[in-house]
Amino acid sequence: MIDVEGTPVAVSAGDDATLRRWNLATGVGIGEPMTGHTGPAWPVAVAYSDGVPLAVSGSYDTTLRVWDLRSGTAVGQPLAGHTGAVWAVAIGELRGRPVIVSGGADATVRVWDLESHIPIGGALTGHGDWVNAVTTTEVDGRPVIVSGSADNSLRVWELTDESGPADPFVGHAGPMRALAVTRLGDQPIVVTGSDDTTVRLWDQLTGRPIGEALLGHTDWVRVVAASSSVIASGSDDGTIRLWDGHTRAPLGPPLTGHQGSVWSVVLWNDAGHIALASAGADATVIIWDVAASMPRHIMRGHVGPVRSVSTVIRQGRRVVVSAGDDGLIRTWDSATGEPVGEPLAGHDGVVWSTATAVANGVPVVVTGGQDATVRTWDLDKGECLTIRTHPDQECIRSVATAAAGGRLFALAGGDGRSVTVCDALGSDGEALTIRHSAAVWSVGAAEGSTVAVTVGQDNSVRTWDLTSGVPVGDSYVGHAGPVWAVAVGRDSGGPVALTGSADSTIRVWERFTGSPAGEPLRGHEGPVRTISVVTGDGQQTVVSGGDAGDIRFWSLTGETPPSRPRTGHSGAVLASAPVTVAGRPHVLTGGTDAVVRLWPVTDPVECRAVLRGHSGSVYAITSGTGGVFSGDADGTILAWTGLDSDQPHGESLLGHTAAVRALALVSATALASVSDDGTLRLWNLTTREPTVIFSDPVRQVQGLCALPPRTLAEGSRLAIAAGDLVTVLSPGNWNTTHVIDAGTRVLAVASDGEDGILITTELGVAAIQLR
Repeated sequence: MIDVEGTPVAVSAGDDATLRRWNLATGVGIGEPMTGHTGPAWPVAVAYSDGVPLAVSGSYDTTLRVWDLRSGTAVGQPLAGHTGAVWAVAIGELRGRPVIVSGGADATVRVWDLESHIPIGGALTGHGDWVNAVTTTEVDGRPVIVSGSADNSLRVWELTDESGPADPFVGHAGPMRALAVTRLGDQPIVVTGSDDTTVRLWDQLTGRPIGEALLGHTDWVRVVAASSSVIASGSDDGTIRLWDGHTRAPLGPPLTGHQGSVWSVVLWNDAGHIALASAGADATVIIWDVAASMPRHIMRGHVGPVRSVSTVIRQGRRVVVSAGDDGLIRTWDSATGEPVGEPLAGHDGVVWSTATAVANGVPVVVTGGQDATVRTWDLDKGECLTIRTHPDQECIRSVATAAAGGRLFALAGGDGRSVTVCDALGSDGEALTIRHSAAVWSVGAAEGSTVAVTVGQDNSVRTWDLTSGVPVGDSYVGHAGPVWAVAVGRDSGGPVALTGSADSTIRVWERFTGSPAGEPLRGHEGPVRTISVVTGDGQQTVVSGGDAGDIRFWSLTGETPPSRPRTGHSGAVLASAPVTVAGRPHVLTGGTDAVVRLWPVTDPVECRAVLRGHSGSVYAITSGTGGVFSGDADGTILAWTGLDSDQPHGESLLGHTAAVRALALVSATALASVSDDGTLRLWNLTTREPTVIFSDPVRQVQGLCALPPRTLAEGSRLAIAAGDLVTVLSPGNWNTTHVIDAGTRVLAVASDGEDGILITTELGVAAIQLR
């Protein structure tokens, strides 16, 4: 029994798959039966959540449902996880929050957050038969679950935040057919689409769902795409839906126009606005007016499903390139929707991938297909310039182009664990073969560089000299997780690179060879998020911080053991920077507790000062002759003064509309900042006014570093990491000089102190020389 707005109410469930509400004072039913289950509903429990009377039911259909007893309507989507009928349901409390406990025919006990519907931990296993009864109680003040089973046993389980091993990516009620990976703020996420007609967001590191499923499609979801702020999904219901990645709210009505399944979608930046193209089983390509929620152009020409769409600039105009099962590559004017030239024919089978470039003023397209060939096409003439066959005779999954030394190279990776590098125009030399230890998923290269970047299923990012096929360095292979932090220093043997990873280790690499310099530095209990190298008192000290909130100091020369960790932050440490105060080396650290702390490096003293003023997590800190600056989650930059006094003061620099991710001093009078609002701003430190010098509304701008000037008169260059691209800008007009495609999301970027950069990703580390 539960009180519902002053009425005593009982809830019953039955074989007819419905629940019913009854007024206990009169014995009369209340409202209509509550429907939603597709099989008999037996167990039911009631409780309040934020004052709202709720019922939880379990069913033969393997799901649980939550119901609002005031209206008799379902709350959210079914809770999916059991693989057999749900026989038992109870409601308990964990750390002051209501939780659901369920038992089923799959012999497991599961725990769910009542308000968010998110599973807590994984399935509790141990019973050998159906779990017929569950309840919650306390033992010595600790919450526990008691379960009874058809195996004639009674088990007691401790009810904790991690009641069992995480059961990753459990939530869809049907097969997952679509996948995309992006980052919202500082959280890497996975987006999935399923036969259950829903789209879900997941924490990439834990596999746990983020919020409720995104609802709206009425048939299988075939494709999803994601930027740092927008999610797009296409379905067998013929529609495309857009969602706000942060709030998960729909962005306008569904886009309707395809007469069948939607197979591919692509997002791009169109004059500061997000633009979208799609392709489908109806053999059409559609360019959308996203603001008006209607097709702008519908392009017909393919015979059979169109598998992929992409875009390129040709003769100053954006065109859309499409490829599909008919083996043809078609080009369309994005402004008019008209075909540009004749279709390109030659592949025998599906065309999986395309890449574009301009060679001697001529736009070309490189394509890879099911027939294991890589073809280069002149877009103006519609001619095939060269045909190369993958050496392992496997399907080509990814292609890229790179211009270096006056030549245009084509790179192709596939299932055969290798990358083929050849002259894209077929004019010089034989193809080089670069071997990986596993399938190659993505390839890329830097403009103006003779270095290629390849990403393999072997969890590595590798760098290669395109002219010789010789590896540049030893690929920086060694971390067992995403690499979040990078810095450059010098040990007794010369310059070194340092990287920190989600695997809780710091690694030191020989800068010019990329080979490991000694054993990994261990001590952190969670992911390492930041690394700084502090010079002072004749030595270099590595300072690192991570998710556990501890700060560790390591001697780069190895002559002294690491000091004990220093603590003070009440959350993860996300940023750090060296600074000199009163002539002594110090380090600044910032984190999720919204404060910046100042620590002496060589003196055995705890935190010297706590700098307060931020209202959100501190993601970025920099220092130099221009001053000391920190940036936070609400877009505020603080300029700090008085670090050598008892009362440091922070002056606000306002302009960004989202989290500030990285800061770099360009000179004594100029500060650069990048933000989740998609902009790079250059601040005049005299007037405190910013100028936007770079913008990308589609890709999240994640990292930033200043590069040494090539001449004394040139000034510092800037390298910006946005999505899977790193863009290098030259001072003055801030024109683009290099664009590096890492093939996967870039997490951090750092100068190597000379004419190169270090790039870290979720797959590893790469070194790029800017020539």
